[in-house]
Amino acid sequence: MKKTITILLLLLFSILAFSACSAKKDEIKNTNPNATKEKQTINIINQNPDALERNTVSEAGKTNQQLESSASDSSAQQTVAIENSESASDNIWFFESTDLAGNEFNSQEYFANGKLTLVNIWATWCPPCRIELPDLGKLAKDFAEQKVQFLGIATDVDKDNQKILDIAKSLLSDSAVEYPNVIFNEQTNNIMVQNQIQSLPTTILIDANGNVIGDFIAGMRNYDKFSNLIDSALDQIQ
Repeated sequence: MKKTITILLLLLFSILAFSACSAKKDEIKNTNPNATKEKQTINIINQNPDALERNTVSEAGKTNQQLESSASDSSAQQTVAIENSESASDNIWFFESTDLAGNEFNSQEYFANGKLTLVNIWATWCPPCRIELPDLGKLAKDFAEQKVQFLGIATDVDKDNQKILDIAKSLLSDSAVEYPNVIFNEQTNNIMVQNQIQSLPTTILIDANGNVIGDFIAGMRNYDKFSNLIDSALDQIQ
């Protein structure tokens, strides 16, 4: 009888010990709830390995778009600069020639040195041209302080005709004209053709950037009329 009681007690103790051990294991499992979350995250990535790559490519794509946009803006600015440069070189009033003394002449550089330039297109055989030369010579001196320049284009003077060149020099000297006069060449001929200049003298007022100010002045003018036209042009560009 005592043996039976002893065996029953041992069985009871064994059951109690096993129950306590199982409860302890459950307690340990529940002490790190983040472990399950981390495992779930790893499983999601493993099941869809392209997800992370797509996100990375998407961010890289945004960066590339920003770089391409920046490059496009820079390219557009360069295009505008080139177009402006080409526009300046296409200006018919920018030409090269030689003055009556044999010096090289660049109209673009000459225009840039002043605020306004009066360009007088004339010929030695033209009586009205010769008549207005003294007034032009005086005007050039009187308006010099206002940065107004004068330039003559002698349409019948070329480098191969010394006789006409000497006549032009003599006319200018007698009229006290000291501003530059250039010989006629292909570039100055293009000015006549493209602007349909058919009468002499013809006078044009041009600003420092090569822009024509006002209308072409066809025919002879005296000192006072030229003076008024110059003053009006100065008012427009100031």
